[in-house]
Amino acid sequence: MSPWLVKKEDRYKYGLMNQEIIATNQRAETVLVTGLAHDPSWSSIKKSIAAVHTQDDEKFVQCFQKDLRVPLKELLVSSLPNCSWTLNVFHLGFGADKYANPIVIHVCVQTPRYFKDNEDAALGVVQGMENIIKEKIDNQNLAKFNIDICHINPSMRNVNPHGYTELRSDESSKVPRVDPRKFPGVNLICNFPSIYFDYTPCPGFSIGREKTKDKIYPAGSLTGFLRQENTIYSLTCSHVVFPDLERPSERYKYKDGMEQFKISIPAYKDHQATIQAMESKLYYAGYAINHIENRQIMSPAVDFSSKMRHQKERQILFATDFKEAEDYNTHAGYVYAASEEWRKVASFNGILDWALIRNASVDPRNQLPWCCFLGEPQVFEFIEKFGDKYWSSGEREAFINKCLALQSSVEFNISHPKSFSLFNEKSIYFKAASRTTGWKACELNSIPAIIHNQNATSDEHVFISDDTLEAQEEISGGGDSGALIYAIDVDDGKQTVLVPMAMIWGGSKHSFKGDVTYATPIEEVFKDIESEMGWEHGSLKFF
Repeated sequence: MSPWLVKKEDRYKYGLMNQEIIATNQRAETVLVTGLAHDPSWSSIKKSIAAVHTQDDEKFVQCFQKDLRVPLKELLVSSLPNCSWTLNVFHLGFGADKYANPIVIHVCVQTPRYFKDNEDAALGVVQGMENIIKEKIDNQNLAKFNIDICHINPSMRNVNPHGYTELRSDESSKVPRVDPRKFPGVNLICNFPSIYFDYTPCPGFSIGREKTKDKIYPAGSLTGFLRQENTIYSLTCSHVVFPDLERPSERYKYKDGMEQFKISIPAYKDHQATIQAMESKLYYAGYAINHIENRQIMSPAVDFSSKMRHQKERQILFATDFKEAEDYNTHAGYVYAASEEWRKVASFNGILDWALIRNASVDPRNQLPWCCFLGEPQVFEFIEKFGDKYWSSGEREAFINKCLALQSSVEFNISHPKSFSLFNEKSIYFKAASRTTGWKACELNSIPAIIHNQNATSDEHVFISDDTLEAQEEISGGGDSGALIYAIDVDDGKQTVLVPMAMIWGGSKHSFKGDVTYATPIEEVFKDIESEMGWEHGSLKFF
């Protein structure tokens, strides 16, 4: 079908929350919700997103990667100046079977109001992309190349005015000045119930710069603990420890006496929010005791002794927890080295975003607390759908058995990968509990995204989740920068372990809510750190 402009009154019917479709070469009945007449503020029926896999989509993937990727990138960079945009390729549609939906080359302009009074530019982009495809692809395969040009809904509030792909650190870095009870942190007990009873924080835990006199810093997630020879470090993203205006234009490296960039685990704002939540529990336990005492006075014939005993035991427990939290030492070291803003190198096409922390945590270990992750609705449903599509009964059983073996462990051990390059399209990956979100299952897209802003144009690994609760089960959110995506494997000692595969740095919450996350292969992060620090290749390892 020839490219066409979508009418303004229909653009909100695209099926991805916060996105409007401007131009496309797909049929209207495919790209828009039909038969409904809601107003533009209505949240339309949601399209499903699924990864493109070479085993089913091999010809498409080969054509795109070999013949189309570079010329399409060049066209978009020249045709969409002075704006930020992303190009993703995945199965996208309204069909119940997400893997049967058409493959769409999806371009989303993230700079607000970019196409205002200039919609023909979007149509020209679709036409230009089609011309490139016609030059490179034989006619019988042309129908498979669907193109959508979208932008962020211009009426949406709280859109990043620069339109960048969002970094996954917590967004607020301002000191609260009005109501301290509205402190912009998260209660970490939700994802880490025993946080103040372990000497050492686990990977995924909240991390950030220590509070200064005039600033409270954003929060991210701890990647884990690393060893280089006899020295222990911890790792997170550079934009977590050097947010926005403080981001270095060149690599930062510690020099003697430069310990001013101190690190807190958990991040100050989250530590305060968690303590406040624990204090509230203690307060309400005391309130419950007073309430029982009053009921006893009002009804002397009724025996409230067992309820009173229970509440006093809870009060003692909450008081103990609160005291542990208050006394917890949050100092975790200082920034030893960090990559510059939007770092790219010749040997890797993606963004490298890392900060090495000289560790001060006691007894560092890379272990996660036990979790019944198979019982999480999103994890269970994702495995079911993925298994139905890609696995034989034997492959499904083998994968479930590995998960059950891990789940039967008292703690989940994290190994240093045997090989960093073994991404397997028939495998499911996991994002474990991190600062903001819990356990999620996801798949790797065979076609990396293209991300463009005023700083860089990069090719990024894309992990796709499956939101079963309408934007409530995002794979990552603000505060999850630095969190790891894992595979499950068996180590040399025949123990089932989590294997780090990629480090989360970004996403696009206004474009795809939480279904799409960008992460850098941990191999590339390690290579870059070793190169920048002058260390021997392979000397940096998970501790």
